[in-house]
Amino acid sequence: MIGILGLFNLDGRPAAAVDLDTLAVASRHRATGGQRFWLSSAFGLGGQIGRPNPDSAPDTIPLLAGANAAVALDGRIDNTAELTPADPQSAVSDAACVLQAYELAGERFASRLNGDYAVAVADPGQRRLLLARDIMGPRRVHYTRVGRTLLFASEIKSRR
Repeated sequence: MIGILGLFNLDGRPAAAVDLDTLAVASRHRATGGQRFWLSSAFGLGGQIGRPNPDSAPDTIPLLAGANAAVALDGRIDNTAELTPADPQSAVSDAACVLQAYELAGERFASRLNGDYAVAVADPGQRRLLLARDIMGPRRVHYTRVGRTLLFASEIKSRR
């Protein structure tokens, strides 16, 4: 089980790790394998790992930061071959495939994804936070605005 969470300060205030940690408290049961946070300007993303996958690099699951954006992913992407370079020998994480889809399609990135997922993409350069989930799957992403901050999490009971 993986959980995602995060925030976007709509007024541009810098995101703080303490705020992400407060959001994460309600879903600590998802973090038996650890949790990671990413902060950049007004954005903060978090990923909680239920069972570490020994075949996956820990720095890419479920949080991945690229040159312009970061991704927090709960789930799996089934069409990774379509989203990655033609080299079948290169192992690319599902989060990297989401980031590739975002870099190619921008805010329409989710239309390129097939799988069972809930995902958050933060792009500080564009001041953009995108939340998406597949239409049929059981993975959730709940969100709300509290004052000048947009909060989201896999668990509805997460709060700041």
